[in-house]
Amino acid sequence: MQEVLNSVKLDIATGRPVGHFKFDVGQLAMITRGANVGRVGTVVSVEKHPGSFDIAHLKDRRGNTFATRIGNVFIIGDGAKPAISLPKAKGVALSVLEEPVAKRPSAH
Repeated sequence: MQEVLNSVKLDIATGRPVGHFKFDVGQLAMITRGANVGRVGTVVSVEKHPGSFDIAHLKDRRGNTFATRIGNVFIIGDGAKPAISLPKAKGVALSVLEEPVAKRPSAH
């Protein structure tokens, strides 16, 4: 694919690059903008739309699929292994039916 969409891993102490991740099908990615911001998934496919926005299709750990503009996708690891620490929910969004249950205080 394009080298523009690849990610570079930097050593924060030295500021030097220590690795890179190619934008390709099968790579782990985080969504940085749009309606799916914060979600993490594996790139399943990419739709090319000449003259418009290319669309990336991703699948999260629970098997849910979602799509976003290719510019919103940031590669965070090789294959299924993240190179960064993920937030508490591991980037998996709850469904509309699961959100109220998760926000409900537990009865002890």
